[in-house]
Amino acid sequence: MGDRTRNSCRTSVHRAGIGASLWEYPMRFLEASPLVRADRVETPLMILHHDTEIIFTSDQDLVKTTETRSVSKTARCAAMG
Repeated sequence: MGDRTRNSCRTSVHRAGIGASLWEYPMRFLEASPLVRADRVETPLMILHHDTEIIFTSDQDLVKTTETRSVSKTARCAAMG
């Protein structure tokens, strides 16, 4: 694993405030997941994705958009670049 990928993983864990791996605290990751909060969206959601994004894939953006729409909320996803 390259330094850039390794640092991205560490940053994601740190940003989530979890401070441990998915395997150590799976419920913390589940509780922090935006997917389980899709029903709480109160304003329209617009996700923009650029080709050079390295932390989140376009698939993840589409999953979030689809999940939000599945609970009758307004959401759109657009690819850029």
